[in-house]
Amino acid sequence: FDLDATLWYPEMYQLWGGGAPFTKNRDGTLSDAAGTRCYLMGNSAAVLRELKTDPKWKDTKVAVCSCTDEPSWAQECLRLFECGDGMNLKTA
Repeated sequence: FDLDATLWYPEMYQLWGGGAPFTKNRDGTLSDAAGTRCYLMGNSAAVLRELKTDPKWKDTKVAVCSCTDEPSWAQECLRLFECGDGMNLKTA
């Protein structure tokens, strides 16, 4: 899975002037240091949760990729975005 504009929006480069640290919001979005909200796109959280938890996908390997200019911001978002059942995007 690509990260920017596939799993979440906005793209990391669009957060310049804000960026890390990110904070979790009650609605599941994240806010960057400037207050810009970042959100998961479509059913990305549900898809990743299913790939991790449904036995029919037990042999499936999941990977993410990105050509972001801010890899540390992307890593932080992977840890902070939740996808249910106690998982975040990084652990899913």
